[in-house]
Amino acid sequence: MVRRRLEEATEFWKSLWESEGTGDTSAKWLEAIRSAINERVPESSDEAFELSTEQANSVMMKKWNWSAPGPD
Repeated sequence: MVRRRLEEATEFWKSLWESEGTGDTSAKWLEAIRSAINERVPESSDEAFELSTEQANSVMMKKWNWSAPGPD
């Protein structure tokens, strides 16, 4: 019963958020948001990013348990 309700809720929200044409994509406030994001988020690079196991382990060993992944 719980699983069925979870599936129903999932389908309900998917129908709202994952369908095309469910909003005004030319709303003025959306352009302001896009502009603010573009000012603060660097453009992604097409270069391949390589992270060795040793580098990952080194970083992970320095982290405290239950700490945030970045600045709070």
